[in-house]
Amino acid sequence: MLHIPIIDQQHEVLFDIYDEILELKETGKNYRDGSMNDILQKLNTFLKTHFKTEEELMEKAHFPDLLEHQQEHKLFTNKIATFIFEYQYNNPFLLDNMVLFLKKWLVSHIMASDTAYKDSVQAIL
Repeated sequence: MLHIPIIDQQHEVLFDIYDEILELKETGKNYRDGSMNDILQKLNTFLKTHFKTEEELMEKAHFPDLLEHQQEHKLFTNKIATFIFEYQYNNPFLLDNMVLFLKKWLVSHIMASDTAYKDSVQAIL
């Protein structure tokens, strides 16, 4: 937790989406029924809002590593675009790839990169 209410709430949504992906993987459900597309679209839409919120807060706080953080967000956005492409072409490893990527992202980005701006943003709230 960063103790920045709007960001903590949004991170919870991201964890919920991750849980949905895990559930889809664990149930062995055929994700071609639309469930996977729904998750990908939800994730894509959510990220636009979340990244915008974070970046606006960092900008207001004059966080010195804003550009670097934006590059990390761009990496994530590009990865989701790749997942959408893989879904359209029936990549059988898509769920495994998503779980691995999101797990690494949740740990490394939220726990390290987001923690770096925590004090700066808290100071302006």
